[in-house]
Amino acid sequence: MTDVCKPDAVVTMQPFNAQIAIFRDQKTQRKYFKKAHGIKHLNSFIGTANGTAMQLTSPNGFEFYTMFLPVAVTAKTVVHECSHIVDFVLDSSGVPLIAENTEIRAYALADLFEQVTNALSAEGK
Repeated sequence: MTDVCKPDAVVTMQPFNAQIAIFRDQKTQRKYFKKAHGIKHLNSFIGTANGTAMQLTSPNGFEFYTMFLPVAVTAKTVVHECSHIVDFVLDSSGVPLIAENTEIRAYALADLFEQVTNALSAEGK
């Protein structure tokens, strides 16, 4: 049996084409980024968090976005973590996080939240 380690889901935030890897288990998340991308240290609270969102940079300079959302996650936590991801992606894409850009942020947040909740509900089917 091979030691397969992959995200539980991957969603894409458009129009930025940013892929977000979703994990239901933090140890799997940490193992995946270490083995697949050489990222050894994840800034998360392994074992204690209700959910986390992270922007990671691999040793060769590639950026990754990831969320840990436990099985018993609430909608409140999902939208909270999606909000962090939206901020990371907008900032990385050169979109200033200022009051004049709240409309693009709101659309991006609504779309990402919908994709994530759809991905999570597809797990149970």
